[in-house]
Amino acid sequence: MTSKRVWLTYVAWWKQYGEICSVSALETRIVILNSAKAAIDVLEKKSAVNSDRPYLTMARDLAGWGDSFFLQQYGERFQQFRTMFHEFFGSPDNLRAFHLIRQQEAQRFVQDVSNAPGELVGHMRKAVGATILKISYGYEVQTSAVKYLPSWFPGTSFQRTALLYKQTLWDLVEIPYNMVLEQIALGTAPYSFTSSQLEGRKLHSPEEDNVIKWSALATHTGGTDTTVSAIYAFFLAMTIYPEIQALAQAELDSAKTNISYNSINLSLAKVSRIIFT
Repeated sequence: MTSKRVWLTYVAWWKQYGEICSVSALETRIVILNSAKAAIDVLEKKSAVNSDRPYLTMARDLAGWGDSFFLQQYGERFQQFRTMFHEFFGSPDNLRAFHLIRQQEAQRFVQDVSNAPGELVGHMRKAVGATILKISYGYEVQTSAVKYLPSWFPGTSFQRTALLYKQTLWDLVEIPYNMVLEQIALGTAPYSFTSSQLEGRKLHSPEEDNVIKWSALATHTGGTDTTVSAIYAFFLAMTIYPEIQALAQAELDSAKTNISYNSINLSLAKVSRIIFT
């Protein structure tokens, strides 16, 4: 098995061994789930016994990611992360507070693509990054140029070096968090995931502060590439199936009023099905 296009090997194993198989590498057993049903059965229905993560010495101890949500083994700290995410992102009222910024960034994205269609992926990263920064820290990107994103934001040079140098990773965690603390002290902090966890609380233990910092980091590092990939897949699908794109465009052209993000699924049935299914 090579490190490139390993999914093709997994598919071949699925055909030969079934939807659940495993392989051993350097005394580590890797279980491969080759269907949505298998993933749900193992990771969701039996999450109580399958939610743990392996201990990765290089990532946790040497590169400094030991406190991150992504590498937490199942326990109290892991549950603190989950509770914090659920309380914020599970609330419709919290999410509605960011509809405007999402709509603004979507409009900027369309304009950027129109001006420079050859830089599609860069425009995606800028739009997604700006949106997630606003939600995570209340930070607003003032320019359409990707190079002006904060130096601590994933996708810039810091994201690459953060995997190698603890100090850079520490900056990635501390700089935006301290920015929010300063804004709260001045009474100028915009509503965000981080400010919502800090405002109104009289005292924070060092552990609670640490969880908030790393939760905020997980919000934007975990959402950037995944969201960009989903948008890129949408563009690919519309390229492969131009007849579907034509149906959506016809529905948009026939709309008699401006369509807001909140009303897509109510007023644009075809567009809604294309986007959300």
